[in-house]
Amino acid sequence: MSKLKWILNNNRGFTLVEILIGMALFSILSLSVWSIMNHASNSSNRTYTKIEAVENARVALDFMIDEIRRAQKIKIDYLSPTSNIILGLDINGTDGILTGSGDVEFSLVGNEIRYNGTELVSNIQSVTFEPSSFDQDNDGKLDSELDVNKDGLIDKNLKITIETMPQGDMPSYKITGEVSIRYKELVTN
Repeated sequence: MSKLKWILNNNRGFTLVEILIGMALFSILSLSVWSIMNHASNSSNRTYTKIEAVENARVALDFMIDEIRRAQKIKIDYLSPTSNIILGLDINGTDGILTGSGDVEFSLVGNEIRYNGTELVSNIQSVTFEPSSFDQDNDGKLDSELDVNKDGLIDKNLKITIETMPQGDMPSYKITGEVSIRYKELVTN
């Protein structure tokens, strides 16, 4: 008991060596915790960027599929270097695509998919269609392999693939969807 009284009544403080050892241990522990938190934060940011890129591509794909379902006539080719338009949809059934009348054009400008000239999503590397064109020979008629019934209407499904831009150490991602375009006509102009 006398030793306990001596420890409690002794007004002796910590030595400089004890304080330095305590600070060193605290610094090592703090740096370890900071390193773990920093790694978790960076990992979270990379995951968020991946999710955002894939979600943007999914939104564009779903929107294109919904618009294709509404269309009465469809035109996919626009592979000329003078046009950024990748998909034209005649919604109201008149021949030709007039965006002011309710018809729809999707374009790829830089890394943006645009809907009638307005940005829909960004960070897109490419958009591809299968089949890539309905009128390969540009004769104004549907290609014979797409018109199995010989009735002038498309008899196939359309596969759309949207590829995101690679960002930093993140690779590009491809989102693919398929929509029935059976019984749709070809836009002739």
